[in-house]
Amino acid sequence: MNTPKLNRESYIDNVVFISGIGRSGKSLLLPIVSSFQKSEKVNVNFFLELLTGMHSTQQISDELAIYLLRSGMNLMAYENAIGRNSNFRKDDYTSIWKFKKPEEYISRLFESDGDRVFKKIEEEKRLFPLMWHNGLWHSDILLEAFPQSKIIHVQRNPIDIVFSWMKKGYGGEFYSNKRSSDSLVFEYKNEIIPHFAIGWEDQYLNLSSIDRIIHMISRLISYHRDVYISLSKVQKQQVLFVSFENLTIKTSQAIPKITNFLKTNVSEFTDRILLEERCPRDYDLESKKIKLEAIKLKASKPSFQLLMSMNEDFLNNELVI
Repeated sequence: MNTPKLNRESYIDNVVFISGIGRSGKSLLLPIVSSFQKSEKVNVNFFLELLTGMHSTQQISDELAIYLLRSGMNLMAYENAIGRNSNFRKDDYTSIWKFKKPEEYISRLFESDGDRVFKKIEEEKRLFPLMWHNGLWHSDILLEAFPQSKIIHVQRNPIDIVFSWMKKGYGGEFYSNKRSSDSLVFEYKNEIIPHFAIGWEDQYLNLSSIDRIIHMISRLISYHRDVYISLSKVQKQQVLFVSFENLTIKTSQAIPKITNFLKTNVSEFTDRILLEERCPRDYDLESKKIKLEAIKLKASKPSFQLLMSMNEDFLNNELVI
């Protein structure tokens, strides 16, 4: 007996997921990729990100995750192509004013919609750069939903990430804040916890704020590594690792690797964007020391040792996630 099943095809092939742990440098890389030839503006969709978080915590099935991801992405691509829901806020990184040719999005507002839009998307095959927090952790379902997509995963020293999370308060009450609606959270023992604390909830609640952050970063690195290792040989070729340090310090070496991976070229606007993003810049060793000392003052000895182990792993291993 045949049973109806969910079915939704994707009509956008050139999705470029800009992945990384929070505060790793995704928002720095996004406008650079968007500046390349035949690329759309920067895009973010926190609602779709919730789906991959729900999938990783087994709240929804593969079938439902793929259906909703494809439906949402198709809608995003269509609305982007006709200028609908374009962001006109001047300082937002998804704003059309941050794009290399903002007039292009303005002109789309006056174009007709309908079937011709799908034909335009198919013919132009423009890059569609999209930020995705922890995208490598969710790369199995993302690459299944969008088999032609690519993932650029930004790597950054865990000391920098932990310090940034500490400044943002990500180990405290952040996840119960009204502004955290874009985060997937759960209730456990009358406490609100982030989805990456699932599986070690009691330990999470018993840790101090800074110790929570160190352990969350450690877990996220492990989640990313485990999923990447599980990918097929072909899927691994759809993932590019970009070091934040290389991008900001050795910019002239990093950019060609990215354009070759995406099979595109820089545009006349790329140099301007690199200048705005301060690429290249000098390595700030003193800042790293200050951050480490600030963390050491607040972290427990075992958690600080864990951070030092993560730092050593980052500096010495070829597969740095």
